[in-house]
Amino acid sequence: MNAWGATGLILFAALTPAASEWIDKGPHQLRFHPADGSRLALDYERVLELELTDTSRSIIYDDEEQPVEEDPGPEVRLSETESIRFADTIGMADGDIVSLRRTFEHISNTYTQQISSPDTERIETENVGTSKLEGVTLNFVRDSDTDDFRVTFADGSSALDEQLLIDLDPRANLAGFLPGAAVDVGDSWEVEIGSFVNMTNLGGDLKVIQEGEEDGEDSAEYGRIFDDNLKGRIVARLKEVSDAAGERVAKISIEMALTTAIDLATQVDSEEATGQEEESHAIELDLDGELLWNLDTEVAHSLEISGDVEIAIRSKSSYEFNGHTMVIEESQDLDGTIQYSASFE
Repeated sequence: MNAWGATGLILFAALTPAASEWIDKGPHQLRFHPADGSRLALDYERVLELELTDTSRSIIYDDEEQPVEEDPGPEVRLSETESIRFADTIGMADGDIVSLRRTFEHISNTYTQQISSPDTERIETENVGTSKLEGVTLNFVRDSDTDDFRVTFADGSSALDEQLLIDLDPRANLAGFLPGAAVDVGDSWEVEIGSFVNMTNLGGDLKVIQEGEEDGEDSAEYGRIFDDNLKGRIVARLKEVSDAAGERVAKISIEMALTTAIDLATQVDSEEATGQEEESHAIELDLDGELLWNLDTEVAHSLEISGDVEIAIRSKSSYEFNGHTMVIEESQDLDGTIQYSASFE
């Protein structure tokens, strides 16, 4: 499930490194390498909060600009909460996953919109997205020749559409944020942009469909463009390695400065009018947080990433009808915050 759309999950207190005189400076080899047969449960939540901060509109009819009322407009607040919970049983060999049994215990995406103005009561609408994968158990088996995974319904006779199995990802472990070599406390390293994409799509495409959508393809296409155009820099640093309940836990700070752009265009061809509708979204993310990694069990404990979001939406609609032309240009600026939380048990 992409990315777009909380209260943070409560981290396990016993797993959070407490103040201690014991600190291991390193070097440390951080890796995802659980024991064969390990069971790992993931709780993940993403919360996006946005507020409309500026808007404008212009209309040109037959090459003449039309007067447009300039008023502050209503207050608009948007929020989106994505929540995923699944449990894995992991088969390991030669340091990599070779098989995995995953049960999706919960998958949801809730979108809320609030509109209010001094002259009207506040209007609130809610739209809930769900997935047919919720409650389903899947088996992943890695092909030793290609390293690709073959995925099947665990009972072997599910009546569900096998299209649900496309673009699922068994590697939901946040290992992309780890360094490729041993590091000492204080060392930093560059993280590939794809690690952020994987973090925002834990489990892959979970086929979440919002109310009113037929197949969710529009949302999925938006997410694919978001991921493909993502640019920027991610830097991680090993802050400390401390003792937590008898286990060594590494605290890794993560800083991200990312941008992406989504351009959409639709042709209009009807009996009433012809033309084109264009829309562009420019998105900036300034995020930071921490990843806690257990050096003894070699799996993640938890992740907390949060920060600011800015979205600039520009649209232009051009129409021809009954010998006339009309061009409508609009702009909307939204500011807000986003938070990603994950905990492993």
